[in-house]
Amino acid sequence: MELRQVQAFLAVAEHGGFRRAAARTYVSQPALSAQVRDLERGLGVTLLVRRTDGVELTAAGAALLGPAQHLVDAVESARRTAANLRHTGTVTVGLMPGGAAELTTPLLTGLASRFPGVHVVVRDVELRAWHDDLCDELDLLVASPPWPDRELLVTELLDDEVVLAYPWNLLPDRPGVIRLEDALRLPLADLAAETGQAVTRFWTLAWLTNGAADYRRAGPPVGGIEQTRDAILSGTVGAFGPGWVARVLGSPEYGTARLAEHPAAGVRLLSRPQPPEVVQAMHVEARHIVREIGPWVLGSPLDPAPGGGVSP
Repeated sequence: MELRQVQAFLAVAEHGGFRRAAARTYVSQPALSAQVRDLERGLGVTLLVRRTDGVELTAAGAALLGPAQHLVDAVESARRTAANLRHTGTVTVGLMPGGAAELTTPLLTGLASRFPGVHVVVRDVELRAWHDDLCDELDLLVASPPWPDRELLVTELLDDEVVLAYPWNLLPDRPGVIRLEDALRLPLADLAAETGQAVTRFWTLAWLTNGAADYRRAGPPVGGIEQTRDAILSGTVGAFGPGWVARVLGSPEYGTARLAEHPAAGVRLLSRPQPPEVVQAMHVEARHIVREIGPWVLGSPLDPAPGGGVSP
């Protein structure tokens, strides 16, 4: 049994036929057919039933799918591991408050272990230090939105929802879901007038309202998530943020409501669009780390966007 035979079988099974698999893998149809046939002869079983409109897995073929994919993944992992050993130097990873939420520690330890010759330096970045050119100061940035408004190399790490964290006196009926337009009409200004304190609508307001040009950060400067929580508990602040805030820092002392009909507030790994080779390799490994450990850490399957890309 050869690796290329296993890869041919997986490609045909995935695309439902030799012709479609050949078009996707840039391997000729006769070559794919020969490789799968040789694999079947070597194993002594029939893996695919050939039909005019494609193929169908036999029981043996269905049973082989999992082990075959594990084999291909293991070989690819070994190749990446060997390639990563040549990287040396220092890579600075910036973490916005919360980083990659529950995935932060396994992500950082995973990158460090897969690049033993690279010194990974972690730098905490406060909310008030955010600006569009932040990625020029770092090799990698782990952040929730808003993201810098420029072209960057992007790897999606985690899909999440948007939530509003609010003091109980603001929404005593404790809704589980709230619309953005309703959230923005909450009487925060009245509370501020009564207490003499400025009110924070959180720094993601520009992102939530499609980057309005008249956006300004209102209220006291907040350095991190813990300070935001303390401000909410003061009874004068409502804060928008990703859902992991409620999972990690949830408290019976304030409420959280999911923002209805709004795009997910995921977590991304960001860098300049043409970073050094070691940083590009870390983007690739980050995707694999999240796929491998995500379900164990979060308790549910993840489906990160395939591949990285340049995004505005």
